[in-house]
Amino acid sequence: MFLAAALVVGVFAYADRVTTAKKAAEEAAKEAAWEEARAKAQATKEEALLETEKVRAERAEREAENAEAARIAEAKAARKAAAEKAEEERLRKLRRVPYTETEAEKKISSYVQLPLKEYPDPRWAGYWSDLEAGGQKFYSFGCGICSLSNVVSTLTTEDVNPARMFRIAQEKSSYSPKRGQGAIDWTQMAGVLDVFSLKSEIKKKPADYRQFKEDVAASDATIALLCKDDDDSLWFYTNGHYITLWQYDPADGTVFVSDSAGLYNRRRVSLIAVWKALKTRSTAQYLCVKK
Repeated sequence: MFLAAALVVGVFAYADRVTTAKKAAEEAAKEAAWEEARAKAQATKEEALLETEKVRAERAEREAENAEAARIAEAKAARKAAAEKAEEERLRKLRRVPYTETEAEKKISSYVQLPLKEYPDPRWAGYWSDLEAGGQKFYSFGCGICSLSNVVSTLTTEDVNPARMFRIAQEKSSYSPKRGQGAIDWTQMAGVLDVFSLKSEIKKKPADYRQFKEDVAASDATIALLCKDDDDSLWFYTNGHYITLWQYDPADGTVFVSDSAGLYNRRRVSLIAVWKALKTRSTAQYLCVKK
């Protein structure tokens, strides 16, 4: 009986040890799981901190780049404004330089596309600057029409101002100005000149300046298309502009100019400078006119 009791006690003692060991294992597992969770949480926190620092660094870098871009843009704008101001002053001085026209030059017409307030000479500036086509004002596209007016008014007995020429061009040729396409083209100009019994020939820029000089000298008038991309020494302000050339003087190599933009209107300029600035991206560069 004593043996049986001892056996029972031993069993219970063993069971207690097993239970204790199991509880210890469970507690150890819980502790390990908690440590793992805490380690993961810490790692996540550290990753979040690192990500935050990365975001902050990237944001700071972007802000620095934006600040530098703004500084560059501001400096560029300041340089542009200074250049424009200097150019405006240069143009004002140029317009104040007196030029005495010859008697023959006084008979040449030189209508402009500018408003009268910008070109205060009522002989050549007028209401036509505010005519509209396709949402555009005439002063933004009317150089070709003005060139036609100048040629016809000079070489015929008719005085055709740009407003009237604008109507005639639409009635007598395929000219139909639209938004962004207000300029008249070479074939349309030739067609209009034919209405007034003026002979014209459309030409491309010759590689040899002497050929251009001979063409201009042999013509009663020459309409030329200029562009700053080809030469910006004189026509630095335009991507495409028609002017009319008159009375080439071999003594100094100059021509009298009807310039509807006003800058060189009723002045003499170097013919070779005109040749250099002929717009080569156009299908043609000049049109010779004879009575």
